[in-house]
Formats: sequence, structure tokens, C-alpha cells
Amino acid sequence: MIRQFSLITLITFLLLVLGCSGGDGGDNKENMPPSADAGLDQTVEEQLFVSLTGSGSTDSDGTITNYLWSQLIGPATTLNNADRATAAFTAHTLTEEAVLIFCLSVMDNDGDSASDEVTVTVKPANLLPRAHAGFDQFVIGQTLVTLSGSGSDTDGPAVSYVWTQVEGTAVIVSNANTATAAFTAPSKTDLLTFRLTVIDNEGASASDDVTISVAAVIFFDDFEDGNADNWKSEDDSGILSDWIVISNEYLQQIDVQDITKGATAYVESYHRGTYSYLYDVEIDSKTSYRFSADITPLPNDDNDMYAGNDIGVMFRYQDIDNYYRLTLNSRYGFGRLEKRVGGAFSTLSVDSAGYYEGETLNVTVELNGSVIQVFLNDDPLFSVSDSSLGNGTIALYCQDRAKFDNVLVTDNSLAPSIVISSPVAYYIATTHTDTLDVSAIATNLPSGAEVEFVLDDTTSMIDSSSPYTARFSGVLQGEHTVDAILYDGLGSELARDTNVQIGVLGGYCVAVGDSITNGFADDDPSDNRSQDGRIIAIQGYEANLNDLLTSTLNYPHIVFNEGIGGDTSAQALGRIDSILERHPRSNKVLILLGTNDANSGVDPFEFGSNMQDLINMVPEGKEIWVALVPPVFDENGVPDSVRNSFVVNYNDVIKELTGIQVGPDLYNFFLTRPSLFADELHPNGLGYEAMAYLWHNELNSDNQLLLPPYLENP
Repeated sequence: MIRQFSLITLITFLLLVLGCSGGDGGDNKENMPPSADAGLDQTVEEQLFVSLTGSGSTDSDGTITNYLWSQLIGPATTLNNADRATAAFTAHTLTEEAVLIFCLSVMDNDGDSASDEVTVTVKPANLLPRAHAGFDQFVIGQTLVTLSGSGSDTDGPAVSYVWTQVEGTAVIVSNANTATAAFTAPSKTDLLTFRLTVIDNEGASASDDVTISVAAVIFFDDFEDGNADNWKSEDDSGILSDWIVISNEYLQQIDVQDITKGATAYVESYHRGTYSYLYDVEIDSKTSYRFSADITPLPNDDNDMYAGNDIGVMFRYQDIDNYYRLTLNSRYGFGRLEKRVGGAFSTLSVDSAGYYEGETLNVTVELNGSVIQVFLNDDPLFSVSDSSLGNGTIALYCQDRAKFDNVLVTDNSLAPSIVISSPVAYYIATTHTDTLDVSAIATNLPSGAEVEFVLDDTTSMIDSSSPYTARFSGVLQGEHTVDAILYDGLGSELARDTNVQIGVLGGYCVAVGDSITNGFADDDPSDNRSQDGRIIAIQGYEANLNDLLTSTLNYPHIVFNEGIGGDTSAQALGRIDSILERHPRSNKVLILLGTNDANSGVDPFEFGSNMQDLINMVPEGKEIWVALVPPVFDENGVPDSVRNSFVVNYNDVIKELTGIQVGPDLYNFFLTRPSLFADELHPNGLGYEAMAYLWHNELNSDNQLLLPPYLENP
């Protein structure tokens, strides 16, 4: 069979064979071959439309009948009209220069051919530079301020940087024609704006502004003078403290909360300690100021019984019964913004993160009328509006060994700011509803300001009037992120705050009890920081239980440690209101009491009466679980028959309580596993891990977990 080729196919084949490969124009000696002309070499920018023209090609004794363009070198390109005198393509998008070589092959009417090449150099377009004047800053008056444009970006070398001041008290800017400039802040409170202009090697330019909020200093003490003049200590717990300046730092060196040493460590469930307050400085009458301090919790003295006790600051302090207080605690695992008015405590905001011992924390409180904003290491922590106390001085607070430094009081920042007040980060926001209510507090608002709330980077709502709130409905069970973005009247972003890991339709447990709930004698602090970041503590079963419930139920949980060492059922009865007052969203209360009652020989009937009264005080809607009391051992690890006789009776009473569900049987589990106890009364680290499994299996009976062999058969 003979294949039939069209003339065009044959010509194309010949051109590909002969073109740009040294063809001599054929064997017809009488025909003059054509002359191919692919045009002049070109240099073009990326993404431009490029024409390749072969119209300069000629044939002296005839006509050119066919053209064919092909690419020899460079990134593959799609040619349009490759079989015509003029072809075209769109230049690539490039990050660096590229060279493309094309071949034009032509054929005349007698079948002779010729070829020519053309080079097209494609260069990346000159991208406009990106100027970045750095992040807005808060500085104190008369300090050296650095302006950094090192984050600016160009696609070629930057020819120049120019810093100019556009707003605020005039200052002298040094090195104003370099990437990094500097100036000395004025002494008065003001907002200064600087503009950075960047020009690249092709003359393109871009600008960016940075705002520096300057605050005048009211008081500063770095204790480098070796004394604590203007500071006066108050021992709220009744144990004499030891405040002293050592090596230019203000130290408190005594554990003042140990009840075994006579401390009155609590008002209901609120902590008492020691504090040193500032006096004879004109802060008392001020309603607004900004207060910051560096705080370092120190390791325990060998004689101290407990680690991880309170550290914090107080503000608007008027007297021993009236003040606001920020408290961080790693023994329990919490951060709390509290107030004490007329001697009565209440909680304004709370989370379950304590601190890491030995790590210096910078705490900042911005007081602006009724607005209280708290920052931890410059990250917004709490924000509330409360007008109970309008003025007062500052204080440094702790229960144990700690050091304080760089205490600073200034005027408020004038820069616009926003802090999400509810829900706080890493919190269980809702337990019974898929509706998420969000609120934020903004300060220094310009005319026409509005706040946009964004849920999970997808759903947004805008509120144009204070107080700024939003309600998101139909929110899926699980973890969520909320942004609050403050805009001016022209739609430019002024400030934002982001809270992550906000749990919706989660589990919120409050653990109530004595030192066993609190975690005394837990010798393994490594498992007391929950995997989801919610709990930062050093002891107890709560972080372990948090992890187990979250893992098996696949939705977020939080377990607050509210156990208080030494508590009997009667003492816990006197605290339960104050505990649940700060946990209104909780849906489960986990109770373990009875060990101290047994030590005191409390009659089982009295124990039962106290427990029932306590249970009756828990608001409706919360599940109440009561664990069976664990055994007591003697110093040799042998069950103590006298005290355990009380424990057995208490456990019988617990089973008869109304309005509860019976929790884990800690008595029979630990009775045969004394190796999981650290002393006569308290589990060790493995024992607390076992408690987490036992609590989990009662709370989540449909997904029971087998205890690891090292716990089941220690």
C-alpha cells in the first residue's frame, strides 16, 4: 500500500530536516535559493506579547511559499502561527533572565530552502519594591528608638532608603538615609509617625509608615541603687515575709502560704500571700496609667513544701481589702484577673495556664478608666471593663520565692489597640450550644472606627459601636480561632488581636477536693502540661485527664484544678461557691473529699451531711461526680485499718448521696497498689496518671481505656 502525503505535510517534513541544520538549498543549479531573515534579536520583559517576523525573507528568482518557526533553546514556548511569516508568543513569568532561540525555515516555489535564527532575551519585570518600616512600637520618653527597614524587599539592589517624620513632636533622626535609623524619644506622651521610602536600581519606589507611641515616665525602679525606698510590704497570709534587694533585683525569699506553718492562705478559695506596694509616689490618684514589671519565679528552698505558688502584680491598690490582682500559679495551673472589693474576692477572667519556673515574665497592665487590659510578654491575655475601683497604687505579689525588676509606670499609650475580652485563648467557650459570643475592648478610637470579628478566617461580622460584640451561630464542635480587627473610618487596619484554640461544645470539668486533687507529691511534672496547650501546671491528674478525654471523644476539654490541700468536707463546703463562681461555663464537677475527714475522725453522718450540702450548692445543669475515697497507708505501705474504717464508711455514704454519679473507686484500686503512693496519703506521679485513667473511664464509659501495664500491675 502506498501512503499518500499532502504537499503541506511533505514540505513541513523537509523543512524540519533541512531547516537550521546546514541545508544547502537543494540540487537545482539553475534556481537561486531563498534568503531567510528571522528579524533582529530582541530583549523583552516577562509576560509581554512577542512577535517574531520573517517578512524580511526573500527569493530573487521566485517566491517564498512556506514558513516554519521552531524553538531551539530556552524554556518551552507555545508559538502561535508558526507556519506563517509572522509568529508570536507570550513571554514566560520568570524569576531570572532567560534566553530563547528560534529558527525560521523558508521554502521557495522551486523547493529550495534556507533558515535563520533569532534570539529573544526575556527579563523579569521590575517589581515595585516593598517598603517595610517595621512594627509599631511602644516606648518610654527619652529613650533611644531604632527604626528598621530591613524587612523591605526589592528585585534588585536598593539604591536608597529615606526616613521622614510625618506626625508628632519633631525629633532628630540619625542615619535617615540608611535601612536602620534612630532617634531619641521626646519626654512627653505623643504619637510619632515615620515614613520609609525605598528606591530600587531602576527608579521604582515604595513607602511604608510606622507609628511610635511615646509615653512619659511616671515612675521607674530597676533597684540598681540597692534599696527598696518607696516600697512597703504587707503579709496578707499572716506569715512574715522577707523582701530584700539583692544584686539589683527585688526578692521575696519566704514561702508564706504553707498552712502547716500557720499561714491563713485562703479567703474562701482565693489565695493570700505577701505583697510590696508603692507609696509616696503620685499614682494613688490616677485613674489611668500603664504598669509593667519583670517577674521571675524562683526554685523552692529545701524546707518549702510546695512549688509553683502565686506570682503576680496588684494595681489600683487602696488597702488590704480593695485592689485588682493578676495571679499566675503553676501548682494549680491558672492565670486569673481578680478583684477584691470590701474584702470580697471575685474573678474577672481566668485561664488554665500557669508559668514555667525560672522563666522571667513581663507583665503589663494598661488601665484606661474602666478598661483593664493585661499583657503577658507583650501578648494580650485578659481584657475587661470594671469600675469597682477607680484609682490606687501598684504592688508586687507572690506566695513564695520570686524576684521582681524593672518596675515601670507611664502614661497610657495613645495608639489604637484592641484586645478580645471573651473568649480568652485556649478556653472552652461553650459546652451546651453551637453559638459563639465574642466581645472585644478597643481604646484610642478614631472617628468612624469599627471592629471586624473573623471566625476561622472565613466568617466575619462587623460592629460599628462600642461595646464591640459578635455572635456566630451554627459553629461546629471543636477548636476555633477568632480575630478582632480594628479599622479606622477609611477602612485601614489599626490593630488586631487573635485568640486561638477556642473550644466549642467542649467538655469543661472543675476538679474539687483536697491535696490529692491538687496533686501533692506528684514527682513527675513532665505530664502536667496538656498536649493542646490549655493546661500548664506541675502536678495533679488534671492535664492527663484532659488529654485522655480529648483524644477519645475527639472534641476539646479543659480540667481545672481547684483542689486545696488540707480541706475537709466542711472546709470545701465553705469554698464551693467561690470556686464555681469563676467557672460558670463548666458542665462537670469532679469531687474527691474524705481523706482529711478520716484523719480527723469525722463522723460518717457529718461527712455525708457536708457532702450533700456541698452538692446541693452546685448550680443546675452541671453533672456532679463524686469519687470513692482512696485508702490510707502507714509509713510501711500497709493499709491503716483505723483510718480506713472511716474511709470505707464514707464510701458507703457517697453511694447514697443524691444528685450525683459515683466516680472512680479509688479505694479498691489503690488498696492493692501501695507502690503508686508517695506517702501515707498521696499518690506519686504514676498514681496520678492512674487516677486520670480511672476518672476517664467513669466519665466516658463507652470508650473505656485499658490502663498501661505499669499502672495496672506496678
